[in-house]
Order: sequence, then structure tokens, then C-alpha cells
Amino acid sequence: MNLLIITNNFPPCNVSASIRSLNYANYLAKHGHHVTVIAADYPKDFINYDESLQERISEEVSLIYADMGMFYKKFYTKKINLVNESIDQSGQAKVSCITNFLKKYLKDYIVIPDSYVFWKWNATKKAIEIMKNNKIDIVLSMHESPSAHLVGYRLKKMFPNVKWVTYWSDPWTIDPLRKGQPLIRRKIEEYLEKKVVEKADKFLFTSRATEKLYIKKYGISENKTAIVYRGYDYVEKLGDIPEGIDLKKLNIVYTGEIFSKLRDLYPICSALDYLELKEKELYSSINFVFLGNIDSNSIKERLSKHKNVKLLPRVSFDRAQQYCAYADVLLLIGNKNSDQIPGKAYDYFGFNAPILTIYSSDDDPMVNLMKEVNKGPIIKNDSKYIVEILKRLAKRNYDKSWTKIVEKYSWELVVQDLSEKIKD
Repeated sequence: MNLLIITNNFPPCNVSASIRSLNYANYLAKHGHHVTVIAADYPKDFINYDESLQERISEEVSLIYADMGMFYKKFYTKKINLVNESIDQSGQAKVSCITNFLKKYLKDYIVIPDSYVFWKWNATKKAIEIMKNNKIDIVLSMHESPSAHLVGYRLKKMFPNVKWVTYWSDPWTIDPLRKGQPLIRRKIEEYLEKKVVEKADKFLFTSRATEKLYIKKYGISENKTAIVYRGYDYVEKLGDIPEGIDLKKLNIVYTGEIFSKLRDLYPICSALDYLELKEKELYSSINFVFLGNIDSNSIKERLSKHKNVKLLPRVSFDRAQQYCAYADVLLLIGNKNSDQIPGKAYDYFGFNAPILTIYSSDDDPMVNLMKEVNKGPIIKNDSKYIVEILKRLAKRNYDKSWTKIVEKYSWELVVQDLSEKIKD
């Protein structure tokens, strides 16, 4: 099978979606398919640029990068070099304020459906060239931003006999992060999404809840949909002990970004406040490590007051894996109002540490997954439940099955399943 994958999330970009698309491409090639990927050419000073990830790309994968375009190059988030800062703080604040206002205006009204709109044009040109010069059997567009689907839509219009499979890691127009957008933008995106759905031949979703939403909204036939999964790599402890890990304490590790619109850390803050006052011995025996940015300053301020909390910046993917390998407990926090399962849940399955799952919504599909794998305690996002489970975990008196890796979700088996569903 000759497969063309369209994704704007691929190494060297280090985000959850990139790890997924990387392993999909690698293992599909390993299974004997000819895989070509059109990805995004991120600048080297992009905040999530991780050069080490490029070493993980299989030589069997043909990779083509498309230019990001004018808008992205102007406003992307850069790695900060604090040492070489020379602008005074007041002047910097004024520039930042103006830039942020302009960036928001352009994102709300001009760059639709997302900041990859110019990448979309460049990716489409390269994809058309590939389609004309090669016999492509299937186009797989991967939604972590909608622009990838719009590339697929254009290809389907030009090459109607080529099967087009759409992958939905998140909903598009019903994504919680898109609430509050200007009405005109929402209407345009709803129109574009409808066009994509009408043309696509197959729909792959990552949760049953999202699948049901799209079937209900667009009347998609169930025989055109399927649920697919994410996998993990087994990682052993290597090298030095990561910064912030304290081998004398119970290390509870969270890796990845935390967006306050989606995940609520206030109950954890309240639990820590209580333990510091009422359970000093327990408080001093645990060590929280948050690896990655937290977008709420109030949350960061509350957490940073605690001696047993380490707030660390983003690190390379390989380094983050080492933090997980040294963790005694891995922390998984569900979304407030979402039908999606965080990708890190699957990443965590490859480690021996129990997973502490904290959910906010009773309808969170993550809960059913975690019950299925039996990899750790599952509790409501409430400070009193958090306090009680920390008492239990600190005694390390828990089900031994919690320390086993979940073989069912290895990348090998996950992509074997994906391959069958793409061809079906």
C-alpha cells in the first residue's frame, strides 16, 4: 500500500501529536507499506523544536517538509534566551502587548481555520506533485489542526479515485478550546468542516464519544468510522537521575502542557495546602514534578509555594521519558469538558509506575480506558479524594497489577490495528 500522510505535527516538533504521527509512519513502514509524509518545516528556535526526535524517524519513511508561511514565521512562540535579553522590561511589555493584540486579531479573523493556513497552501502544492508522480493508494490526513484536512480535501477533489482517510484526534468545530471565537469565524469553520466530512471516505476517531458526536451531527454511516489508538515505547532507566527527582520520596510526575481551560489543578493545590498544615509527615514524604508549561499564573504561584513541588520547563522527548521511568507514580489529569483521551495516558502505559488518574467529568472517556487497563487508582478531581489517595500511595501498599506495562497498547499492535482499519 502506498500511503501519503498529511500532518503539521511531526518531528522535530515535540508535541503529543508529533509522537503519534511519528510512530504511525514508522510502524506502517515497518509493516511493509510505502509511507510518504508531508509535514511542517518548523524554525529551529520554535519553542517545541526537538532535534533529537529526528533520529527516531525511520529511513523507510519518505519525508517532505512544507514551508510554514508568512503568518506562522511572524508570530510563532520562540525559545526564550534570558541571558541575552537587552530590552528594558517596560519597553518589552509594550511591544509584547501590541504583538499579542495583533496576533489575536489575525488569529480570530484572518488565519482561518488556524495558524497553519499558509502551510496548508505549500503542503497542498507538494502533495499534488507527489500524487501526479506516484501511485498513491490512500491519503491519510491527521487532524491536530484542521489545515491538514483541508489539504486532504483539495487532493480528494483533484484525485477522486484515491481513498481519503481522515483522522480526528480532537473534534474540530466542537473543540472546547474553540469556544468563544467570533461568530463569523465559527460559521466559516463549520462550513469547511462540513465540506471535509462530505468528501471523506473513512473517519478514524480516538474515542467512542467523539465518533458518536460526528455520526449524530453529520449523519456519517457507522461502517465508515472506526476507533484507533495510540501506543507507547518501553523505556528503562538510563543515565543520571533527572533534576527534581528525589529518590527518598514518592515521586509523582506529570509530563506535558497544562491548559487551565481544559485541566483544573486547583484541587491538587488545595490538597497540598491541607497536607502542609495537617499532615506534615505525609507532606514531606511526597515530591510532585510538573514537566512543561502551565498557562495559569495563579496556579503556578500556588504550586511554587510548596517545597515538595518542582515546576520544570519543557525538555526533550527522550528526557521526559526518563522522568517517567524514574517516577513512582505518573499523574494523569482528565479534561473538564472533553470527549478525548489525553495522549499521555498511552505514553504512561509503557512504564512500571502506577498511574493516578484524576477526572473532572463523569462522562470522561479516559475513565473507561483506565478501568480497562487497571493501571492505578481513579478518583474524582476533589481535594479530599486526592488527600486520601496520597495517603495510600505513600504507603506503597497497592495492587501489584498497577506496576505492569500494558502490552495491548504497544506501538506494534496499535499500528497493526490501524493498518487494517485504513485498508478496510
